[in-house]
Amino acid sequence: MSEQEIVANLKNWLPTEVARLREAGEWPQPGGPQSLTFGDFRSWHREYLGEPFDPGAPVENMLNPNLMDAGNPVNAIVRYRVDLRESSILDDIDAEYDRGSDVIAGYGSSHYTAQKEHLDEKYGEPVIYRHGQLSGDLLLGGGRLTEADIRAGIEKVEGRIAGSDDPIVQQLWSEELAALRYESGRRY
Repeated sequence: MSEQEIVANLKNWLPTEVARLREAGEWPQPGGPQSLTFGDFRSWHREYLGEPFDPGAPVENMLNPNLMDAGNPVNAIVRYRVDLRESSILDDIDAEYDRGSDVIAGYGSSHYTAQKEHLDEKYGEPVIYRHGQLSGDLLLGGGRLTEADIRAGIEKVEGRIAGSDDPIVQQLWSEELAALRYESGRRY
């Protein structure tokens, strides 16, 4: 997308977003900005980020929640939103578990990394199913898989672990092995 397209999209988005927020009663707030225009945005950008708005400038570091101490208010906002999102996900998992539900969580790596320590401490090691592996087939039903198939899968994975010197490869196959053993114990 060109710089001109970015600016045009931003100019068109602002009035639409203002109307949506006003209609929902979410904005403006007392003591906060009462208008939101492209000029207001440019002024805010210069005042708080210390530089003029440049639609061609990379924003990766601006949106990085791990740089919340960088002096950029956007980083702090992004960190707050990430923390709120992760807490909300954990609360939902806890609520379902407390109701007696089996909880299956599909994670991207950032969620998994952020929540792993808490989930491991509270619920124990997770059972990780992988698409394209036998564990993924078992999760999705694996209607024709037998006890012999699972046992053969366990032996194959044990061989891959034993045959690798790479600790990351060993860890990944160990997660597959744990899922296969869990499923075998649960089913047979």
